[in-house]
Amino acid sequence: MLEKNRYALKEWAVVVNALLTGKQVMLLRKGGIFEKRGEFEVEHREFFLFPTLYHEKENELVPSVRAEVAAAEKNYPIGAELRLPGYCTVDDHRWVEDLDKLKGLEGLHPLTPSAVEYRFNYGKQRGLHVLTLRAFRLDEPHVLPMERCYDGCVSWVDLARELPTCGASPVLPDSAYAERAAAVRGRLGA
Repeated sequence: MLEKNRYALKEWAVVVNALLTGKQVMLLRKGGIFEKRGEFEVEHREFFLFPTLYHEKENELVPSVRAEVAAAEKNYPIGAELRLPGYCTVDDHRWVEDLDKLKGLEGLHPLTPSAVEYRFNYGKQRGLHVLTLRAFRLDEPHVLPMERCYDGCVSWVDLARELPTCGASPVLPDSAYAERAAAVRGRLGA
């Protein structure tokens, strides 16, 4: 893990909570409207988690997760401060163009099947990025002033300064993480 980093990935607050509580170890990504080159790319193999409520839609979440939206909104209110509670490293990244394989990941992420299908079909190219992530919780969240340059429908944010990762501890023990990551790979046919 890098000792310092200045990059953060925006993700729905409820998904950040799921990563930082060990409920999930993967993300399905397509990208924001204003992404560089018009598509999501894995620009960084390590990053802070930037919880956002932007475009968070309860109807795209499985019912068991919808109840967690209010708590996530309470933990990460929109305001003058940005709270970065965790850090991730990318263990595996794949572009998946088979909707049936993506549907086979059900239960490993909080999106409804219709939300997965919508994201799969969105944009110029059919498919989704599947990122398997090792999540780490920070001892204390980094709290930064919310900068205007952090706004917008983009995935990656270049923070105003590098932040330390010291004190970050794995959310899951090595064996539990390895088992969960293997489940993602197995369902994708690897």
